[in-house]
Amino acid sequence: MPREKQYESAAERQRAYRARKNESVHFRSRSDMWATPQDLFDELNAEFGFTLDVCAEEYNAKCERYFTPKQDGLKQRWEGVCWMNPPYGRGVGEWIQKAKESAEQNGATVVCLMPARTDTSWWHQHILGGEAEVRFLKGRLKFGTQENSAPFPSVLVIFRGKETMTQAKERMTQELVPAAKKAIAAAKPENMLSPIVAASGESAARRFLEYFTVTIRNKNTRRAYWRACNAFLDYAESKGIVDLRHVEPMLVAAYIEKRTEHTGIKPPSPKQDLAAIRGLFDYLVTGGILPFNPAAAVKGPSYVVRRGKTPILSKADAKKLLESIPLTYKVKRADGVEEERADLLGLRDRALIALMIFTFARVGAATKMQVGDYYQNGKRWFVRLHEKGGKEHELPVHHSAEEYLDAYLKAAGIENQKKSPLFRTSPGRSRALSERSLTPEMALEMVKRRATQGGITAPVRNHTFRGTGITAYLESGGTIENAQAIANHADARTTKLYDRRGDRVSLDEIEKIQL
Repeated sequence: MPREKQYESAAERQRAYRARKNESVHFRSRSDMWATPQDLFDELNAEFGFTLDVCAEEYNAKCERYFTPKQDGLKQRWEGVCWMNPPYGRGVGEWIQKAKESAEQNGATVVCLMPARTDTSWWHQHILGGEAEVRFLKGRLKFGTQENSAPFPSVLVIFRGKETMTQAKERMTQELVPAAKKAIAAAKPENMLSPIVAASGESAARRFLEYFTVTIRNKNTRRAYWRACNAFLDYAESKGIVDLRHVEPMLVAAYIEKRTEHTGIKPPSPKQDLAAIRGLFDYLVTGGILPFNPAAAVKGPSYVVRRGKTPILSKADAKKLLESIPLTYKVKRADGVEEERADLLGLRDRALIALMIFTFARVGAATKMQVGDYYQNGKRWFVRLHEKGGKEHELPVHHSAEEYLDAYLKAAGIENQKKSPLFRTSPGRSRALSERSLTPEMALEMVKRRATQGGITAPVRNHTFRGTGITAYLESGGTIENAQAIANHADARTTKLYDRRGDRVSLDEIEKIQL
């Protein structure tokens, strides 16, 4: 029996084929026929909490906020947590690329429901070997109200948002501002912010706080800059200024001039004040609060340092100090017999002072050390110093410092506690060591006490031992360049400030002056 003719012509048959093709799931996934399976979306929504459907129609949008074909999601900015079930035609690669870029550039998290076409160029370019998370779905999905499953397997591709610089700044501000406000309230309890800042608006006040909490990492610098800026604002208020926008260069110059002429204030202080004020207004300008920086053109007082002010010890005094520290003490047992025991505090203090002398270490870097920062490499022992800005500085240990550190660690019994503090505090008047790190302030009290007990008449500070070590090294034939490398100075001029070889002018040289 001949087959019944279905189409009158080849053209009609071609039109029917094209109609069937256009209704294929591959090309109509956004329609009501091929909508996202609700149970799958509900499960994912519970996990991710979607805020944006980037490819939807009004009647099948999965989120309160969505982009329609008329809006063209590819031209929109994707932020937050996005759901994407795009058209599965040839343009699917553009959607995947947009999802990836939104995660990298905007910090968005995009969950994509895709056909598992692992042989396509977009799969290899944007998914394979990248940071996207891939979840292959078991079986075949039924899209929308379709009775039959899709003719292809499906996969979830998840691009997790990376924190952008703006978001990081926002997070840091949220984390640091409460602490800053607490410190500010303690420093000036009657006024959280200067009236001038408060009167300049919420944006100005927020930017003002950001300057201290976001841009300045060193707590000592933050404290000094806070005081300098608020002292200037108090001065400006006394001159009738009520808004940051009213501050003029002449006002800044007058304040610096006043500070320079004030009895008892040395040039470094006004220069630091000007640096703080200039930095604050520059930050306000870049934030769009002010049109220009009124402190930019103000010239500070001239001040050139060619000789450091840090007091240093002679080689004899340094040796005398180390040898004067008691390393044992006597206790009377129950039977009346005196017993000699190791003085852990004496061993600790000798080791710390020697470390600062023989490595030119800053006290902050030395007190931050953990036991594991003193380590053996081959036949030599090294120290790892944690310097400013998170930089690590590794140095071999002088044999004297090595001897003192070994004696301290052995007596304290902490050689194997690699992640614990190296130089520790002592609770109360006990001679035992705690689990807490010694602070630079505690170290200062210690070196002053040890210097007095050792008969050292010269003034002693924490930095004294850094200068002592550098000068002793140069007197023994060392070079400024190598001293700079050991001290980890960025500029040799800083190292030269610690060179005190010229301080000791002999009597014979003085006697050569004759009239």
